[in-house]
Amino acid sequence: MKNLIVQRFICRRFITLLLILSVFLTGCGVDEDDVENLHKEDDVENLYKELVGTYDLFKAEVTYVNQPKLVLAPPNITGTMTISSDQKMVQKIQVSGVSVFVSGTLEIRVDEKLLLIDNDQTDFVSQGPYTWDGEILTTTVDVGTYIEKDFWRKSTPHVIELLDAPENLAAGVNFISASPPSGSEIAHDAAIVATFNNAPANVEVNAGRGVLISGKTVTITGPFIPGPLSLTITWTDGAQTLTYTVIAPDREAPFVTGGTIKDGDRGVDPEKINAEGMIEVTFSEDVVGHIALGTEGHDDIGWLGKVEGNRGRLELVRGKEIGNETFYIIRGRVRDAAGNEAEIFIKFLTAIKR
Repeated sequence: MKNLIVQRFICRRFITLLLILSVFLTGCGVDEDDVENLHKEDDVENLYKELVGTYDLFKAEVTYVNQPKLVLAPPNITGTMTISSDQKMVQKIQVSGVSVFVSGTLEIRVDEKLLLIDNDQTDFVSQGPYTWDGEILTTTVDVGTYIEKDFWRKSTPHVIELLDAPENLAAGVNFISASPPSGSEIAHDAAIVATFNNAPANVEVNAGRGVLISGKTVTITGPFIPGPLSLTITWTDGAQTLTYTVIAPDREAPFVTGGTIKDGDRGVDPEKINAEGMIEVTFSEDVVGHIALGTEGHDDIGWLGKVEGNRGRLELVRGKEIGNETFYIIRGRVRDAAGNEAEIFIKFLTAIKR
């Protein structure tokens, strides 16, 4: 029940973030009075320089009206954030397996203790209180129905050069789709192809035998262990989990389940068989192959044999009727879709002529 509540909250939070594009940078902070002592208005430039770097999201506190505070932590919510020297902010947040990329230009109003984000994707400017202690940054967002405080910990002192370029930041590497799609049934030796918007780097998976990276696609090959499969793909910019049901390999050969005659039958009426003009054999599954009608001394007496679907048919050719008091044998070989083969041998004795 607790996991369900958390998942529902995550979905609501994720939709809100998408609507307002105000994903804030946060962390376990200090009191506002301490921030005021550390950073006066005439020290804004130094504050911008201090904030440059990369951050990891390690906690979020959400308080609904008249409800206890809800605290979220990885793996329910994860994220990374970068602040570059040109005051560009980029966030990648993953909530319940779904990723979001947000970028914008930040502005700090030290006197008001506010952090403003001018989102690149829209004209919307989001704002909220912040705290900063040199390592951890927090912001608080009042959505109306709840108040959220996010916590970000600075992980490196400077943003790498690649992230300083807005054109590279905007590109990012995000998961697009998978084939077969997540939720499908797959064979144990299937290949799963994941497609990204750009070529991913440092790709790792937790299942399968091999990984082939070609441009924007990643192919994960089996065999996979039969049963439920939770396949997690990680790359430099994020992670994606796909779920499948792996079907156990078919190692059972097809077999005869019925038909006009059973192996070992005696007293079979040849006149009835000749009148019907056909002998039928039923198999346990769809097969391909061949069957023929012969005697103990002859492999084939000339009836027309055909195998189609899960049935084999022997059709009478005029002048090749079967007689009385004779052993006949239906011989053949069939193969199922998995390549399992079976020999067919059905022997029967026709009745005495009366």
